[in-house]
Amino acid sequence: MRAYRCLVALKGGHHNVNGTPVDFKNFSHQLRIFIGERDAQVFLERLRERFDNLPNFFFDYTVSNGKLSSVFWADEISKLNYKAFGDVLAFDATYSTNRYKMVSVPFTGVDHHFQCVTFGAGLISTESIESYVWLLKAFLKAHGTQPTLVLSDQDPSMLQAVPMVFTESRHRLCMWHIMKKLPSKISADVLDNTDLRSCIHRLVWNVYIKPETFESRWNDLLQTFGLQDHSWLNDMYNIKHLWVPAYFRELPMCCLMKTTSRCESSNAAFKVNSTSANTLVQFMMCFENRVDSQRYRQRVSEYKTSSTMFTGNTDLAIEQHAFAIYTNAVFAQVQKEIIKGKFLCYITNQTETSDSSLLIDVTHLDKRNNITNVYQVTRYGVNPHAPSVMRNEILDLVTECVDVARTDEDALAKLVVQLKDFKINVLSKQPLSTTENESNECQMEEIVGQPINIPVEVANPEVARNRGCGTHTRISGPGEKAKAKPPKRPKQLRLCKRCGLYVDDHDSHNCLKVAAMKAAKAAAEQQRQTATGD
Repeated sequence: MRAYRCLVALKGGHHNVNGTPVDFKNFSHQLRIFIGERDAQVFLERLRERFDNLPNFFFDYTVSNGKLSSVFWADEISKLNYKAFGDVLAFDATYSTNRYKMVSVPFTGVDHHFQCVTFGAGLISTESIESYVWLLKAFLKAHGTQPTLVLSDQDPSMLQAVPMVFTESRHRLCMWHIMKKLPSKISADVLDNTDLRSCIHRLVWNVYIKPETFESRWNDLLQTFGLQDHSWLNDMYNIKHLWVPAYFRELPMCCLMKTTSRCESSNAAFKVNSTSANTLVQFMMCFENRVDSQRYRQRVSEYKTSSTMFTGNTDLAIEQHAFAIYTNAVFAQVQKEIIKGKFLCYITNQTETSDSSLLIDVTHLDKRNNITNVYQVTRYGVNPHAPSVMRNEILDLVTECVDVARTDEDALAKLVVQLKDFKINVLSKQPLSTTENESNECQMEEIVGQPINIPVEVANPEVARNRGCGTHTRISGPGEKAKAKPPKRPKQLRLCKRCGLYVDDHDSHNCLKVAAMKAAKAAAEQQRQTATGD
């Protein structure tokens, strides 16, 4: 339905769209039927096709008992983005993206426009240590180098898999996932009636203090609120080197990401067009569209950076130099520091060295940015078949002609006449498909990119049962228990004027109906006992 509404808006009304809303609803169902049991095989064939036709495309997969169990892929642009922006890598599991409940694991970073950028993606059937180890090794095999910093949540399998594969990287836990547990771990009375919450947040989110300062202030905080023996706070303190910013301050780009919120934001945007009923082929289509949108925004930001004129706020040459070498997003941050440096900073110390140089200490931070431009040369989900390439070229040519002649009524009229003549000429020599079924099959083959009679070597995955695939009962913490709603009062017995009994399951209006239901239930039970000889 989203696709139908978009087409209606783009084409100027329902009458200009070929097909009804019901047709669009039925299409996904028809596509799933067409793919059927060949889903995993078609999915892998699409990846092989990209490997054969696209430069530097990488993919790898594993099969268990003849069925697909895990897969990873990354294209050339993903590799270039990782080479430029792979200092900090974040990955987070996403659920309900396909009918087999395979866990989607995209790898995300931040580019020089402060926008999310994808380095690759994987699907795994189970969230075991072995699955994550294989996935991270596939990532390392594709990109060749390890990141400086790896960010993830507190998943036990991730905690063990990351240091096993990324031996040269620092592993960092998502601060948001840890801090959001405060209400469930600490008594509501303490959190609501003291300033403990704000004190903890001010301390742990501080990126400027040193480790020894953090440790001293943490101990003072626990002593102030009498929480020295609190088990959860002590557990978090024991792993402070995995999540507190003070222990990462020496790493370049350590402040680029402190949480997995960028992963979750990117995943949420992807899931707008993906559902838990999708096949792997449909999942791949949604993923490709999402990555294309991401890279389109990167090109737009690149264009704005290259076309923006300099307007400075100071007379300092360094401001104009920063504008020349940084993107708009980075320059906006650097410009704030330059303004602070001119109007808010002051000299704290001057020292003359032996070679007559003068060392000056000032009260500002030196935040360096190493920027590399990455441009996209091909569309992520490109179809390498010759007919598809020519169709795309035709669409580009027609679009270009329409854009050039947008305000020239005569030129547009001539173009319409030429296209109509061409349409009549083509239809007279090559009629449309003979039957509706053949037409549908041809359309499905064109969308999927594989013939209907493809041999199946890899079966579809088993439907997995992972942490995020369904509802479950969560254990409530002390804070939640304190705020829990009181149990409902039992129903009060009322006098039924028809039967003369005090009851809680009926009244005089439905007395006969309830009595008849009870009698029928009793008769059925008696009949069952008679039949079984009980």
